[in-house]
Amino acid sequence: MTTWMAKWVISIGLFLPAVVAQAQLYSQNNQVLQRTVTVQGQGAVSAIPDRFRVVFSVELKGPVATKLNEQIEEKTRAIINALDALEVDRSYVRTMQISLRPGFEMRDRERIQIGFVLTRMISVNHSSIGQYGQLIDAVLRAGATGIENFEFIVSNADALYEQALALAMQDAQKKAEVIVRPTKDSIGYLISVNQHHNQGIPQHRAMTMDAEMSTALAGTQVINANVTAVFSLL
Repeated sequence: MTTWMAKWVISIGLFLPAVVAQAQLYSQNNQVLQRTVTVQGQGAVSAIPDRFRVVFSVELKGPVATKLNEQIEEKTRAIINALDALEVDRSYVRTMQISLRPGFEMRDRERIQIGFVLTRMISVNHSSIGQYGQLIDAVLRAGATGIENFEFIVSNADALYEQALALAMQDAQKKAEVIVRPTKDSIGYLISVNQHHNQGIPQHRAMTMDAEMSTALAGTQVINANVTAVFSLL
């Protein structure tokens, strides 16, 4: 290596640590000087449900599993036919897999297997809100043995959540402006925002097959959105 190249390498080696130190100092100063305000915003949109979903159960007990399977398939076909008669779109009907478990009963304080229990769930999602009572009666008559869950649904919930999210951001910005109003500062640009996914269409509890079911009303549902936003201060 020539003498001038050695001097050049030494000069760079001495210069680089100073540049890195200045860059680190500049970064630290920026972090110190950057002032922010953190706020939470809420938004809500009301909607009237336009669909309902009900999950039926078909449960059979007996000594021979193959026989039970034939019977449950027969009842499933009868239920599908009943739904067809009500013009329910088959794409909104789901028949779940059949579950099989041993059946037991207590005899002289001893648990004895007496056969098998076959269960199938059938989920129906329908758009005619006023028809839910008629649909439930028809499916129960066709062979369903119980109702596992019932809920009213808003079909465009995603679009409504986006509206609620926009309202939540507006609310966050207004709150930030209110916070800094007594000072000489003003709100700058948005640094970060986090949305909280613990909100949305509330799930309805399972409903029993009694007067409560016959008097159920869709009512109005509220779709909520919550955000945490960080703004810079100018």
